[in-house]
Amino acid sequence: MKARDHHGQRRVPWTRERFLEWVQVVDSGCWFWLGCLCAGKGYGQLSLNGRPASAHRLAYRLWQAEIPPGRYVCHTCDVPRCVNPSHLFLGDAGVNARDAASKGRTLRGERRPRPNAKLDATAVADIRRRRIAGERGSDLAREYGVSQAAICQAHKGNRWAWVLA
Repeated sequence: MKARDHHGQRRVPWTRERFLEWVQVVDSGCWFWLGCLCAGKGYGQLSLNGRPASAHRLAYRLWQAEIPPGRYVCHTCDVPRCVNPSHLFLGDAGVNARDAASKGRTLRGERRPRPNAKLDATAVADIRRRRIAGERGSDLAREYGVSQAAICQAHKGNRWAWVLA
């Protein structure tokens, strides 16, 4: 009996040839995944052994090597739907985070999609100056409509560390 997925369809193993049927090469050199895309992030999705899998990770496995546990497959091109193996490299969580930051993909402070954020970089700089001058955290918390802990974290640099006073 042949292996079947949850829809009763026979599972066909992924080969380079089958994979390339789902790819469109574009002028930039990227290989765009033509199948499903992960909602919100735009990474290619496919079914591997009856389970959802990332297309760029499978591309890395098919053309490069197996992916060690805990490793990330990162993009040099910074295009989530790209599956070109020459645009992919392995990294750990730190490499992935530094790569994202170097490409401006990390959202900090008020650019972060949190509609309820009450502080921005200007307010944090003002809070730091005023705390250094001796104003009480409780007074600033009341003025800005945040907790004393938020004022303390902003003042000490536990949050908003990149903002200068």
